[in-house]
Amino acid sequence: MAATTLFVFKRRTALGLSALLFFAVFAFGATDPWAFPVVAGALLALIALWALRMLRHPYRVTLSWFYLPLALAPAAGAAQLLLGRTASRYHTSTEVGWWIAYLVFFVLAVNVLDDVALRRSVQRRLAYLGGAVSAVAIVQWLVSPRAAYGFREAPAATIFGPFADADNFAFLIELLFPGALLLAFRSGERRLPMLICCALMIAGVALSGSTLGQAVVAGEFVIGLGVAMFLAARSLTGRALGKQAFLTVVGAAAVALTVIIGFGADEIRERLELGLDPIETPGAFVLNRADVLDTSWRLIQQQPALGHGLGAFAPAFATAVPRRDGVHWEHGYSDPVELAVELGAAGIALQLIVVALMLAARRDLRAWISFVLPLAVFWAHSWVRSPMRSPALVLAALTVLA
Repeated sequence: MAATTLFVFKRRTALGLSALLFFAVFAFGATDPWAFPVVAGALLALIALWALRMLRHPYRVTLSWFYLPLALAPAAGAAQLLLGRTASRYHTSTEVGWWIAYLVFFVLAVNVLDDVALRRSVQRRLAYLGGAVSAVAIVQWLVSPRAAYGFREAPAATIFGPFADADNFAFLIELLFPGALLLAFRSGERRLPMLICCALMIAGVALSGSTLGQAVVAGEFVIGLGVAMFLAARSLTGRALGKQAFLTVVGAAAVALTVIIGFGADEIRERLELGLDPIETPGAFVLNRADVLDTSWRLIQQQPALGHGLGAFAPAFATAVPRRDGVHWEHGYSDPVELAVELGAAGIALQLIVVALMLAARRDLRAWISFVLPLAVFWAHSWVRSPMRSPALVLAALTVLA
């Protein structure tokens, strides 16, 4: 009875964490100041319930070495605040709060997802999340290309779906697509909904305009499809494989028919042609990426030990910018570089620990494609963009990692 009760408790927690992730994604990536109290409040309630459950019915807590790098960032940020070694106490204190929230989210996810049935359930939800956000993004791109949900504008950004940056949408799909693709070919799964979600994600990335995102998802598709067919051929009976192939053909035909009908409609075709034209961005940027990276390197050399403050890249960069261009640089367009600027040696150690732990664990082929591959390409892509500035993307990555 106690084991059943604990399973039900974990299942409800998994549902709560999934709902929180859905909220973060659809709430503009949780980048607005009002998003933090919602996320933090929900996590505080969940961790309080787990603490009460521990007091009433003690249970074994699942430990993970991944807790270490996630705890390292807020600890370093707290040290910077105590020592006065930050370019902005406000930015650092805010970012420390977010990293504590990330740690709590991950601890809960790890303790929930130690159950195979709950892992499968969360995997399906991630696939549905990818399909849903892609459908919303496609509709927004067709009817309201310059305003998220038809009312939120960002003149200097490339809005796509709930994200102010199309690259952030691509980052999310990079995380979710491989797992959804393997689920679409897994025995016992409802394949047609998974295929539809995969098709929507591919269509969304194709329309997003994120060139690197398109290349990454195309690579994931080729690798994932090859592995999925290999696993299916190895593990399924001939009859099951024939049924699976039939459902795959039906799903592909339905997607192709939808695309043909869509392109045949005059209104949609005009919108597609309009979408191919670049949206003019006001203002001329004098600084280029090389300038930003060079300035970031000089900032790292100034504070190699403790950095300039967690979350304080923008004010730190403003003190060392090589020339004024009238633009307030919020990010360095490279998360690994930004972490090194903000945390110094701790930022570098954090990333090395995560990469080493991911490569050290022994996993089967399905796990490598569903989880390690998307996390690896997410980190590699982050060298030229800043996905970690969107809390929703961090929460999605932590869910995959868990």
